[in-house]
Amino acid sequence: MESPVNIVILNDLPNIIFNYHSHQKLTKYKLRLTQSVGSDRTLNYIGENDNYSGSLPFDGEPIIIEIIQDNEGLKKVHFGSAFIFPSNILPDLNLEPHKRNFIYASWCADLNKWMITNILKGI
Repeated sequence: MESPVNIVILNDLPNIIFNYHSHQKLTKYKLRLTQSVGSDRTLNYIGENDNYSGSLPFDGEPIIIEIIQDNEGLKKVHFGSAFIFPSNILPDLNLEPHKRNFIYASWCADLNKWMITNILKGI
């Protein structure tokens, strides 16, 4: 049986840029942090541009971003301009070793940005 979730593995880099992937099912972007990048990295969304001609998400379309700390922890992820955080959600994550953080977002077509709807920290 096929999974109801489309999983996309993101490479750990100083600047992590992802594209939108699927209208067919919920997309989960998985990022495993590594020591080789150092302590800080920035996550951003590239959207439609000259190098990527895929479709944009529809208004309200949800995604999940799972960020996994390595065995040392303390790796920070900053969110680029493609993300909006409501005042009641802080853009910080659990930095303990091996902890998982789940960022839930939905596409806001009016703003052309991902609106963060929830963060589960330190699972």
